[in-house]
Amino acid sequence: MSSDPMEHELQRFSRLNIFDIWTRVKLGETLEGEDKAFGDLLMQHKEYYSTWDAADKLVDKEYDTETEVNPFAHLALDAAVVNQLDNANPPQVKETYERLTLQGASRLAAIHSIAYELATEIWQAGHDRKPFNTERYARQLRRLKV
Repeated sequence: MSSDPMEHELQRFSRLNIFDIWTRVKLGETLEGEDKAFGDLLMQHKEYYSTWDAADKLVDKEYDTETEVNPFAHLALDAAVVNQLDNANPPQVKETYERLTLQGASRLAAIHSIAYELATEIWQAGHDRKPFNTERYARQLRRLKV
């Protein structure tokens, strides 16, 4: 468990929110805005359906980054890319997405390719203790291929 109580509470809130959205998706409710975007991403990740079903019971689960994929972190990265796409900020995200899908990548595959570069840049910024390097991120996006 995180030693930062604020971080832990944010994790709990986020996972409970995912559980709520997932429940509403399964009930067939019409979602709007950010909830719709999350719901769409939840539906596209069939491999995590059992995780979404149990998200309310997994609020305290810690994932070993060496041996496990954290589906909640994965979803957060995908959602960040969708947000960047929706806002065309940075514009290279939308350009890259359009290029990858024109080359035959599915929506989700294109999002995952971009999310990998986003995660790499976030990690690098934390490792170097420097601000997020938008120029380096844009350069990596331009290099992506299907």
